[in-house]
Amino acid sequence: MNILVGFDDVLQAIIADLHIMAAIIVAIYVLTFICAVRKMMISRASQGSIVWIPALTLLPSPTAFLYLIFGWKAFDDYATDRIRNGWTARPLRTKDLALIDHDTGALWPMQIKVSEVPFLSSNEVELLIDGCATFDSIFAGIAAATSYLLVQFYIVRDDVLGQELAEWLIERANARVGIYPAIMTMSAVPARPGATGPNGARQGSR
Repeated sequence: MNILVGFDDVLQAIIADLHIMAAIIVAIYVLTFICAVRKMMISRASQGSIVWIPALTLLPSPTAFLYLIFGWKAFDDYATDRIRNGWTARPLRTKDLALIDHDTGALWPMQIKVSEVPFLSSNEVELLIDGCATFDSIFAGIAAATSYLLVQFYIVRDDVLGQELAEWLIERANARVGIYPAIMTMSAVPARPGATGPNGARQGSR
């Protein structure tokens, strides 16, 4: 027995259950709105928002369900896994390298229980009051480096501070100190003819 369902039959079935269809469409749009807001609020990087939010806006029906599968918990699970692995591995690594500061740990046992990681030796804390003190301390640390420098900034601009940082790094590089920068955004610092670093190193030399 063959049953042929025509377009008119489908249309009549939709009309008969129009309130159900409307409820489903509204639910999809509400879910899409929740997904878009969540993505904007907790996005770790703008690239993910640029991909997901236009897709959720222009094509909500499948995109909302895809976001629930691939975008909702992916980073949360990744971060949790990394944190747990760090808590497990860090004490083992520090014990092997003999870096645990047992004296400080004995003074602050509650902090060790809360953080689940030990205090490490060879650390210092310096109270810096303002920007001038901060950058004076940074440049003094760079000048004192003899082996390598780990330089981490979010943004380095082509201004007075950025050029002074570049000059200090050039001077240390000329002194055979390894420079390892980790900078999110860097604007070009043009080489100025005849410009020298803090100890006479010409800018632009390597």
